[in-house]
Amino acid sequence: MPSDSREALVAYRDGLDQVEQMEYYHEQIKIKKNERGMITSSDFSQPVSSNRSERYNPSVKNDANNIIAQWLLNHLPHLNQEDVVKYSKQLVDDGFDSVAFIEKELVPDDLQFMKKAHRRVMERKLRDWNPNKSNCGNEQSNL
Repeated sequence: MPSDSREALVAYRDGLDQVEQMEYYHEQIKIKKNERGMITSSDFSQPVSSNRSERYNPSVKNDANNIIAQWLLNHLPHLNQEDVVKYSKQLVDDGFDSVAFIEKELVPDDLQFMKKAHRRVMERKLRDWNPNKSNCGNEQSNL
């Protein structure tokens, strides 16, 4: 196949997309490990486990629950133990299993499972973290 053919160009672009996706995936793994204080230089010399194996590994889920529970208590220090467990489990089950991901991607609709007062506090914090994100939502609702 000639290097300047359409097929070669498509294959090259596909390869670049795959490399970008893998770099993003590795960065997310690194962030999670940094949050747990577990990163070493050899972590990326081994194949990364798939989500399927993590799903069946209770310690990974427990680590995520503990990290998210601590994050919740930092923002809602008066939460009772029952709510901490319920909220952290729900966030992890919804895919919010790292602080970096929560602070980047969480939106008010993701907090519908919380009690009303807790949700209001968290929504206020969300507006503080992402003023552009909340403004975008307001502009869309005014259209």
